[in-house]
Amino acid sequence: MANKPIDFPMFSGVDENTYHEMGEKIIGYLKREKLSRFLNIDTKEIILSEETLRNVIDYVERRRVFYHIFFSGHRMSELTEGAILCYGIAKLRPFFHICVDKKLLNVKIGLCLLTGAVHYYYEKTKQKYFVSEQILNYIFNTLMSETISEDSLINLVESFFKENK
Repeated sequence: MANKPIDFPMFSGVDENTYHEMGEKIIGYLKREKLSRFLNIDTKEIILSEETLRNVIDYVERRRVFYHIFFSGHRMSELTEGAILCYGIAKLRPFFHICVDKKLLNVKIGLCLLTGAVHYYYEKTKQKYFVSEQILNYIFNTLMSETISEDSLINLVESFFKENK
């Protein structure tokens, strides 16, 4: 295990290529879940704060370094990444729509992205999983009331697969 400062990776910021790759990943997760159906609004009218979304991506990449350091080089899974993206979008709120409360919109987009990441992970690993409507409602309510921590959300999402091995 690393115990000298030189053994730890340094976070030096996110390059444009990483922003682009994460943006594509976010779009892919959202497309899986048909965002317009999920939100019941015309998604073409949603406005994005690019600077805020970059802050969300920057946060995810900082967590990636954290995982590398504290989990002995462990690679962050798509589930963890999806949970962190969901949490970051719910907290930082990069999306706007004239007819929808900003918090509600971003929580729904974050949850849609999270379910897309769960489905992507399933397609990649073929592991059985279970997510009930009740669990999704719980996640939605805790994100709306801001009573769930990022790590709790990660553990909850990872439990979708662990309990069904």
